[in-house]
Amino acid sequence: MLNAPCFLKFFTILLLFIVKISGSNLLYSQSITGIWRGELLIKENSTIYNIEVNIFNQNNTFFGKSFTYQKANFFAKTLFKVKILNNDEYLIGEYSLKETNNKNVSELCLLKYKLKYNFNNQKEELVGTFQGTSNRSGIKCSSGSIKLVRKKSSLFLKNKENINDIQKDLTNVENKINTPILSVNKLAEVFNKDSLQHIVTSTSNSINLRVDSLIGTFSTNSEIITVSIFDNGIIDRDSVSINILGNKKVDTIQLGTTPFKFTINLSPNDPVLEFIISAINLGEIPPNTSVLVIESNSKRVEIPISVDFTRNIKLRFKYTPKITFDFKRY
Repeated sequence: MLNAPCFLKFFTILLLFIVKISGSNLLYSQSITGIWRGELLIKENSTIYNIEVNIFNQNNTFFGKSFTYQKANFFAKTLFKVKILNNDEYLIGEYSLKETNNKNVSELCLLKYKLKYNFNNQKEELVGTFQGTSNRSGIKCSSGSIKLVRKKSSLFLKNKENINDIQKDLTNVENKINTPILSVNKLAEVFNKDSLQHIVTSTSNSINLRVDSLIGTFSTNSEIITVSIFDNGIIDRDSVSINILGNKKVDTIQLGTTPFKFTINLSPNDPVLEFIISAINLGEIPPNTSVLVIESNSKRVEIPISVDFTRNIKLRFKYTPKITFDFKRY
C-alpha cells in the first residue's frame, strides 16, 4: 500500500504519461503549422524549384497553399491537404491548381509529399520525398526530394489572408468538381475517423453527368480476359464502381494492395465490350488513382488510372481472331 506522498508522486507521473500519449498527435501536428520555404529537386532531370508551403490548422485539421516557382520562368499555386502519419511524419497531397503563369496547361502533375519534422542546428525542418501523378491519365510524373525550413513571413500570402480565405478556396474547388461541400470543420473527419462515410463522396446522379474518357482499346483472340484493379500507391481508401456496359455492374470497390479481379467474356458473336470506371470518392488524398491490369494469352499490361467527379475512364475490348494481344492507348 502506498503512503500519501508516494501515491501523489505516482498519480502525477501517471497523469503526465496519459497526457503525453493522448496528446501526442496534437503536439506533432501543431509543430508544422506556419510558413515553410525551401527547394524541390526533380530526380529525373536534376532541376531545382523553389517552394513555399503555408500550413493552416483549424479544429485539428491541416490544409493550406503551396507556391512553386523558378525565378520568372515558372510559377504555380496549389491547394493541399495534410494527413498525420505517425510520430513526426506527415503526408501532404496537392489536389487543385489555383494559379499558374503557364498558359498551355492541359495536364497537371500534382504532387504528394512524405515529410518528416526535424530540429537541426537550431532550425525547424521538413525533409522528405515526393511523387507526382497526372491529374488526367494517372501516370506517374515528377519525383524527387524536398527540404523546407520554417520562416517568419510569406513571400506570397497577403497580410490579411486567413483560414477563412483558404476555406473559401476549398469550397469553390469542391463546387467546381461537383462534390458535396466539405467544410474545414468536416475535413477533420476525413483524416481522423476510420469510417468510409467520412471520405469525400459523390452523389449517385453526378456519375451520369461526367465525361466518359475512352483511354484505349484492347484486342485479343482469347474469349476470356482477366482484369484486376488495385491501389499501388499510398492506401487512402479510394473507392470506384465498374460498369460493364450491357452486362453487369460491380458496385463500390474499395481499393487496396490486394487486387480485385473479374473476367470479361468475348466471342465471335459478341466481339465488342466496354466498361466504365467511376470514382465513388476521392479518398483521403485526391484524386482517385489506381492500376488496372489486363491479362490474356499469358501476357499482361498495366494501365494507370485516375478518375474524379468530372471524368470517368472507359476501356474497349475487341475479339480479333488474328491478334493475340494488343493494347492501343489514346
